[in-house]
Amino acid sequence: MQSELTTRPFPPVDRLRVILCVVVVLFSVAVAVVTRELLLGEPDIWWHIKTGEWIWNQGRFPTTDPFSYTFAGQPWIAKEWLSQVLYAAAYAIGGWNALFLMATLAISLAVGLLYWDVSAVIKPSLAASVVLVCFLLTSSAFTIRPHLLTLPLLIVWTQELFKSSLNRRAPSYLLLIVILVWANLHAAFTMGFVIAFFAFLDFLENDRLANKGELIKWLVFLVLCPAVTLVHPYGYQAMMMTLLVFRSTEGSIPVIEWQPFNAQQDFIYTAVLLGLMFATITSGFKLGMARSLLIVLFTYLFLKHMRYGFFLFPVIT
Repeated sequence: MQSELTTRPFPPVDRLRVILCVVVVLFSVAVAVVTRELLLGEPDIWWHIKTGEWIWNQGRFPTTDPFSYTFAGQPWIAKEWLSQVLYAAAYAIGGWNALFLMATLAISLAVGLLYWDVSAVIKPSLAASVVLVCFLLTSSAFTIRPHLLTLPLLIVWTQELFKSSLNRRAPSYLLLIVILVWANLHAAFTMGFVIAFFAFLDFLENDRLANKGELIKWLVFLVLCPAVTLVHPYGYQAMMMTLLVFRSTEGSIPVIEWQPFNAQQDFIYTAVLLGLMFATITSGFKLGMARSLLIVLFTYLFLKHMRYGFFLFPVIT
């Protein structure tokens, strides 16, 4: 005789969430297939592959530039060494097809994770629409570079931190593994510190210092965030790269991703931002002061440099 557990059907909402999650993921895969040439058309990928090959063949991490003609021998670090080694390994195993598969897996995993979290708090059909809009708007940043591999980590990091603050508890210290891996994949891991700080403010807003034990755990977590990222071949130097990049962006304006947002040209982004503003005002759905401030911060960064749309839309959801 079958047990009640094995014969009991899925609740309708759970079944719908699973179905829509599969649909959303398959849609992201289809878009990746259609835009394969754009996805693979990132010229920087050769540099990352060669860096990964150099690290693998030499068995060490470079401290001077081994590639450039005009910059050869100058101080330089492969701060994104892990993603570069992974890309080099994928290319060695299966060429461009393996690189495309790796990128598609990263994108589809991130989309699936984002949908699953969003559909837990709003209607599954509405969540699917929201996530697909965010996916399409962020897709301009989907090129085969180290940052793409961090997209699932960004989703997990953001959603888990704010779920913890909403439940008035400290995040699990196991979550530090996410920032540790992120730090070795891409230099933008310092944005994870920013997200963690605002999640902590959200915790304070929700808890109002009622639970001193969770407060202490949160403070320890915030201290451990930068500490664990020192587990990196270059130690603190990887962390300092964020400051160097921020200081050097003025000379990088000709690069599209570093250009400021242009409302006259980027009318789709403009419409979405205005639509989100309208929905927030009229829906009565409250995000809380801390998360709202984080969204304002990333919106400012996005308006200043287009590349920060990569962070903005996962945070909004």
